[in-house]
Amino acid sequence: MDTASLFALLLVDRLAGRQRRLLPPQKIRLYNSGMRAVLKSLDPVMLNYAANLLEQEGIESVVFDTHASVMDGSMGFLPRRLMVLDEDFGRAEKLLRDALPEAM
Repeated sequence: MDTASLFALLLVDRLAGRQRRLLPPQKIRLYNSGMRAVLKSLDPVMLNYAANLLEQEGIESVVFDTHASVMDGSMGFLPRRLMVLDEDFGRAEKLLRDALPEAM
């Protein structure tokens, strides 16, 4: 996410009277590095499970496009992406293929 997009999100939240939680330093490092989508899904439960599996193995991940369905009328057509660092992609993909073969 570029700086302009982050600023726009913060501005919209401020106008709506909401406070956006700041990202912890390890998540900021993820946004500034090369990342790849290791899993795409419409199922938020599966994405959460996959993110927890990766976290248990020491692989940092971020779910992208969580609120993208708002842009398509909240119909849920746009899949969410579980992103990992380029250097962790191979390990993460193997782990998720073993744990969630139906999702890969």
